Amino acid sequence: MEQNLSYAVQLRPDLEFSRQQQQGKTYLVVKDPLTKRYFRFTENQASILDLIREPLDAETVAERLGEKLGGTISASTIAAFFTSLEDKLLLDSAEGREKLASYKSRKVGDTEEGFLYWKLASLNPEKVFAWLLPRTRWAFTAWFQVFALLSIFTGFTLTFLHWDELGAGVQSLFNVQSLFFIWLVVFTIVTVHEFAHGVTCCHFGGKVHEVGLMLIYFQPAFYCDVSDSWMFPSKRNRMLVTLAGGYFQLVIWGLCTIVWRIPYP
Repeated sequence: MEQNLSYAVQLRPDLEFSRQQQQGKTYLVVKDPLTKRYFRFTENQASILDLIREPLDAETVAERLGEKLGGTISASTIAAFFTSLEDKLLLDSAEGREKLASYKSRKVGDTEEGFLYWKLASLNPEKVFAWLLPRTRWAFTAWFQVFALLSIFTGFTLTFLHWDELGAGVQSLFNVQSLFFIWLVVFTIVTVHEFAHGVTCCHFGGKVHEVGLMLIYFQPAFYCDVSDSWMFPSKRNRMLVTLAGGYFQLVIWGLCTIVWRIPYP
C-alpha cells in the first residue's frame, strides 16, 4: 500500500483482541481467525488500532494520537504503520480480501513450512475437546492437585529408594517381544501429553483448531495447536497450558511407579 496520507484505512471487523500486562507494560494481542496468526502491539500502537476501527486517514490519526499523547506525530510515520498492517493482512481492503480468500479455502493441515516440516496427518479436534471438557473438570480441582503432587512425590521417593531394582526391571523390557508394547505405551503417553495441553487451553477459554502428526527435521512428532493461549490476559494461565503436558505425564509416571512397587515382592 502506498503512503497516501489522505487514504482512509480500517481494521478488519473479524479480528479478535486481548489486552495483556507484562513487566508493567500494556500490550495488545491481535488474533487473525482466518490466517490463525497472532500479533503483539505496544500500547501506543494499540492506540492507533483503536482509532482505525472506523475509516480514518494517516493525517487524522496522527492529529488525534498527538492530542492523546501530548506530542507531535508524523503522518508519514502513521502511514508506514498502516503499510505494515496491510502486509499483515489486518486492514479491511480489497487487496487484503483477495489474499485472504486463499486462506478461507485451505483445509486443516495445510502449511507453508518447508521440507523440514511435513504434516503427515491432522484434524480439527474442536468437537473432541468440547466432549472432553466437561468430563475432565476434575483435573482442575484442588483435591486432584493434592493427589497429583502426592503421586509425583511418591514416585520420586520410590525411584530413589529402589533405583537398582527399577533399573534392572527396565533393562529386561528391551527385547523383541516387548517392542510392540513399548511402542503402544509411548504412543499412549504422547497422546495424553498433547491432549493435556489442549484440554487445559480449552478450560481457560481457548480453542484448539488442530492436532496431528508431523515430521520435524525428519523426526516424527505429535502436536496440538494451543496458540489460542496467547490470547489469555493471565500469564499464569498461559504458563499452565505450556506445563500441562509434562505435569500430567509426571502424574502418570508416579502412579505407574507405585503400581510397579506394590506387587514387586
